[in-house]
Amino acid sequence: MNQSGIESSELERNLTILRKEEVRGGFRSDIKNLIKNSPHFLSKLVRHILDENFPDTLHQELIERCGIELREKYYRHRRNLDFRLTVLEAYDYKCAVCGFSAQSNGRYLALEAAHIKWHAFGGADSIDNGIALCSLHHKLFDFGAFGIHEGMIVYSEKIVGNQAFDIHCKSFHGKSIGVPNNYIHQPLKENIEWHSTEVFKYPARKIKASEG
Repeated sequence: MNQSGIESSELERNLTILRKEEVRGGFRSDIKNLIKNSPHFLSKLVRHILDENFPDTLHQELIERCGIELREKYYRHRRNLDFRLTVLEAYDYKCAVCGFSAQSNGRYLALEAAHIKWHAFGGADSIDNGIALCSLHHKLFDFGAFGIHEGMIVYSEKIVGNQAFDIHCKSFHGKSIGVPNNYIHQPLKENIEWHSTEVFKYPARKIKASEG
């Protein structure tokens, strides 16, 4: 256990073993030919893999990082609109990390409802599995740049940046995460633990005495 009180994940240890053993995977030759010769099949396959394994915020970045060129436009599935509205209302229409809130003609801008336990892994469209985040912190949360530990925002040591990063992100390290006033709407412990185990990128930054 590191000084922030967060245990290292079993997943990270397993990944280390796989890398050490140089484990590789791939498709059969017939599947490779189908992917190469059928743009429609490739698009459908990519869409299925992304929808079943990753949150929407990471889809386009993963497509680009993998160097995939889709000849057909990729459409993300529309999520539950009621989930967004109920989560934003529970969090008083402001980011639980930085407090950001902006609107135009009654429409809230760059404010989103994030699933704590990803929808792709069975996370429910319920308030206790949601958290209101600005678009910046939503993507960072889904990426595992920061997590939640005992009600505090905890950033990963693996995430570094410039002065703007320090101001808009790292400055919240060790601070309390915003939660709904209604106790029954607050995140379930098991959802927080799932994100900590499956998404957060260990190790966590140390929390100084002046923080929190």
